[in-house]
Amino acid sequence: PPHGPPALATFEFKPFKSYIIENTGSTARDQLAMERTYLAWLRTALAIVGFGLALAAFLGTPKGSGVPLGPLVGTVFCVCGGAILGASTRSYVVGVNMIQQGVFRVNLTMPLVILGIFLVL
Repeated sequence: PPHGPPALATFEFKPFKSYIIENTGSTARDQLAMERTYLAWLRTALAIVGFGLALAAFLGTPKGSGVPLGPLVGTVFCVCGGAILGASTRSYVVGVNMIQQGVFRVNLTMPLVILGIFLVL
């Protein structure tokens, strides 16, 4: 019977450890493509956080009893950037796990998370 999708917990992540896996078919190419995609998401998350901080500085905090729009907008952008970074890191780790297991699963979570974040922004 077909097996279900691999669980995230099956990948034993150890920072600063390199993994040697057999390069059959397109394994190395797939791994490098996943790294490029992850770095693109990292740049996107940093850009969103940077834009939020710049917008917060530009809008500032109004004097008096006004709503602190600058810090509020900056916080929303920083949280969204963090969510993108978290979702992309999870997607990358799951992808590495699937390459090691020799399976492929279509990822529908990441596009939905990104869609939700951009709808918030």
